[in-house]
Amino acid sequence: MNQFLGFCFQFKTMLDEFDNQDGLRQLYNVISVLPVLEQMNDNYNLSSDEENAQRQVVRHVCVALKKYFESHIFYKYTLVTQNPSSKISLPMRSLKNSNEIINDQIMNLQSIALKSNWQPVNVFLQLGGIKLLILVIAHSYEWNYSGRQETVISALDVINICCSVQKVHAVLCERIDFPEGASAAGINIILGAAEGEIVADPDVQKSALSLLVNCICAPVQKATNKACGSTPR
Repeated sequence: MNQFLGFCFQFKTMLDEFDNQDGLRQLYNVISVLPVLEQMNDNYNLSSDEENAQRQVVRHVCVALKKYFESHIFYKYTLVTQNPSSKISLPMRSLKNSNEIINDQIMNLQSIALKSNWQPVNVFLQLGGIKLLILVIAHSYEWNYSGRQETVISALDVINICCSVQKVHAVLCERIDFPEGASAAGINIILGAAEGEIVADPDVQKSALSLLVNCICAPVQKATNKACGSTPR
């Protein structure tokens, strides 16, 4: 699934059609109702095979979400960095950028004060996608299956891109309730990932640290840019 969607998301026409068909909501719904994310619910009694299968579904959806938002930030960054006086022209296919380039794009979008009108992030926030991904990251601490590292990295990278919009930062400060009755602020889960407590893997820690940097070190003074609909602070 993630390979097919990842290929489709590269093309602007396919990406727009996915959004027109409310694809993000449908992708979110694939994992939001999975019993594996409600392990303490007595109504579910999953076998080990069922649990592993559902964890792989979570993995595929997280990877697909990462590719979706990587394509969107490519087009958004291309749009806002064009000369407003020139004719707007977007490439038909997005580029596969490195994490370093994507982080630069996030910082630049933050510096021009993106208003809360970036539709993909707005929809994802309304669905509760940020909290769901934090829940996935937290559950990954106890999961032991092939692809756990990729799941956590993809979830962190999606949240990182969403942090281009300032109100996502506030969501990370909210407490999230877990099925077993515990609760924690989202930022505490991210800190745990950065310290290697979730998955002891340097790539996971790198993604978590990138997210923390973009949250904590976001520009204080915002420039303005008509193309992204920003206003002076």
